[in-house]
Amino acid sequence: MKRVFLTDRIAVNIIDVDKFKSNYLSVSFVVPFDKRSSAMNELIMKILKRGTKSYSNMIELSKRLEYLYSADIYTKATSFGETQLLSFSIDALDNRYALDNTDILGGAMEVLGEIIFSPLTENGIFFESYFESEKRNQLDDIAAEINNKAKYALGRACEHMFANESYRLSSLGDIETVSSFTNEEIFAQYKSILNSANIEIMFVGHIDEELLKSALMKMLSSYAPCKSLITHTNVVRTVENVKEVHETCIGKQGNLVMGFRTGTVLADGDYPKMALLSELYGGSANSMLFMNVREKMSLCYYCSSIPEAIKGIMFVRAGIENKNFETARDAILAQLDAVKKGNFSDDDLSAAKLSLINAYHEISDNPQSLRNWYTGRILSGITQSPEEAIEEVLKITKNEIVETANKIELDTVYFLEGVQSGGEQ
Repeated sequence: MKRVFLTDRIAVNIIDVDKFKSNYLSVSFVVPFDKRSSAMNELIMKILKRGTKSYSNMIELSKRLEYLYSADIYTKATSFGETQLLSFSIDALDNRYALDNTDILGGAMEVLGEIIFSPLTENGIFFESYFESEKRNQLDDIAAEINNKAKYALGRACEHMFANESYRLSSLGDIETVSSFTNEEIFAQYKSILNSANIEIMFVGHIDEELLKSALMKMLSSYAPCKSLITHTNVVRTVENVKEVHETCIGKQGNLVMGFRTGTVLADGDYPKMALLSELYGGSANSMLFMNVREKMSLCYYCSSIPEAIKGIMFVRAGIENKNFETARDAILAQLDAVKKGNFSDDDLSAAKLSLINAYHEISDNPQSLRNWYTGRILSGITQSPEEAIEEVLKITKNEIVETANKIELDTVYFLEGVQSGGEQ
């Protein structure tokens, strides 16, 4: 990956690969993550995709993109630790494959620039019907979260674990917060983003660098920030008191979520050790949680570990019978204790390495996976490629896994008990 700057506020990251027939471009505004503004940003991203001054509705936008060999444009708010990226992305056929010399990427960038800087407005704010309909859609999405019990339990665990921190997995917000939004407030937030956020651009594909930079400068000609936002992720490495929370919800099974502080983050420079540890512990079908807690002990329908590299946390999620809560909780902790004591074989470690290396190889097969990989590392101040991470994984020893495991501390145990009636909503 090559990193260059168009201005002191616009960074361009170029991953020059010739293996795809399409080019992928992502323009991301980098902002702090907090409960209210992040929920506003989620709504803004939906509204912006509805229409622009030149393409006033989704039908007109679709027609224009269809002409550009069915180019796709996405808008999405994603979080990396306590930083939120508001991303506007293009997936467009490489110009080399156009039958009529159409500048596909240039045309798609023209549409993308319209979406970012020239939304459809009325009376100095967003088009009212677009604001109202997307606000209703976001409220419906929030209300529907409970229908996915496993995801809902993870969200509730986050609310308890990070009660005094900005971090949360979803940027949708809550019913009360989103219901209070006005069009005027949302439009003011949109203008504030354009006026203060830095831009990170990720390009995956094959193009002349100078042509790309020239096209980007043209697309971003309306970007003139006069303020500066600072983003930072608060990393907590130790735990003073373990929290245990029980709630009920109508459902057939219980959902257990256990949150850990890992004591290791991407910015430390040795994160492959933590990634491999998670793979060994609960990241694959050969992991200790799967083989022991699920298969041998038959305590859960599923059981896996999910690390988050920038925040330095790990969740273990399990679907269990209500009666098995204590036994499953203790068994999950026992498997982690076994890792801390080195009670796993060389074959177990080799299987984990193979699984993780295969996952790292697959990253290079998908432009969006490459974008996510490098974005996390850019935000953490490192530039490690998937290939370099693989080299590190191959060198990791059993003692290093044990050392890394002993930094991990349990923070929160959350159990969503499934009941037939009377559960909290």
